[in-house]
Amino acid sequence: MGREFLHNRGKVPRSKLKALRKSRTIKKLHVKKTNLKPRLSLPVTKKIITLDIKIVKRFIVIFSRDPLNFNKFLHNESVSGNKGEKCITTYISCMCKYIMWSYGEKKKRQLPMEPSKVESWLQRLLEHHSSLILDYCTYMREVNRVGPDSEKTFLLALGEFVRWFHLFRNVSAGLTPNGATRLAHIQSILSIKVNRRIKAKNTKKNTTLLQNNIENRRLPEAPMATGISKMQQAVENHLDWARQLLRQAVVVKEDFCNYIGLLVFAAYAYSPQGRIGGFNALTIEHVPMLLRAKRAFSTDFKTAGTYMVQMICFQKPICRELLQGYVDVLRPKFAVEERVFPKHPLFINSEGKHDKNLGRHFKSFARKSMGLEMTTNLVRSMVETIAHERHEKSE
Repeated sequence: MGREFLHNRGKVPRSKLKALRKSRTIKKLHVKKTNLKPRLSLPVTKKIITLDIKIVKRFIVIFSRDPLNFNKFLHNESVSGNKGEKCITTYISCMCKYIMWSYGEKKKRQLPMEPSKVESWLQRLLEHHSSLILDYCTYMREVNRVGPDSEKTFLLALGEFVRWFHLFRNVSAGLTPNGATRLAHIQSILSIKVNRRIKAKNTKKNTTLLQNNIENRRLPEAPMATGISKMQQAVENHLDWARQLLRQAVVVKEDFCNYIGLLVFAAYAYSPQGRIGGFNALTIEHVPMLLRAKRAFSTDFKTAGTYMVQMICFQKPICRELLQGYVDVLRPKFAVEERVFPKHPLFINSEGKHDKNLGRHFKSFARKSMGLEMTTNLVRSMVETIAHERHEKSE
């Protein structure tokens, strides 16, 4: 009987106590393992890829100084084309994210913010780890959930980056011909696939979204050609109001904004236009081109890295009349500067500052004149659909 019970007053058998201690030890070890497992399973690249604006700015500073100076290469029109500030900032931001992601993928730690360390890693990245481009594109699609347009922007930035590093670096730091050729082939293959995805996305957008926008009162009713004529009719209905406004001695803020909306709305109603960012970037030096040559070119818009320039057309006399009245009468009433120089912005707000959001004036005029929540992007889609339908009919 003594062997069957413990010495501890005989309450628990010795065999059961050993089994209990053993089970508690295993349970503690199991708890420790389960607590450590999620920490070890967290990918390092997920922390590194979430770059804040401070890290991006530090990288821009590194690229802007010797010996890297990638920023200077992008600003040079002779070697890299005429790119706007937004396009240059986007390219540098794309390359910053890719460089830091690749370093974290290979080294499992963050890249040191030193020009010498960055330069040495760039040499190894472009020469020996070119296959990481495929992994990064997959990462962008599956983790960051970016569209094909963003992926194409990254490939364009990568092409400029490789060209700069291969041609404008010294011999010791530059790429070998085989490495540059391999990167060019990878970029071309990915660009073909991305272009196919963009085309499929645009085709789906034109067939489904336009009909939904018509039902949601964002576009005029079908057929599309009738919608364009309704936009032109809305402009002609407000011409008398605009001419009377130009003869007034005092112009209030609301009428000034409505006139700008009428001007931009007329430009999209009478001619195929590009993005609204091209209008935002117009300066005083573009006015003679728009009035005499009936067209001007802008280089500061969203897709400037792909298309380089955007043409802005003022073909109809109505558009040129509205522009002339704005430049001669309305703009001087709200301008802050006493003298006007060619580089001053063409469109200003009621406070005399550069107006970089002309889209809100367009939407406001469309809402008041047609009762539609219309945007410039929807008008561009409508014009593209009309052109496609006429092309299919050989008109």
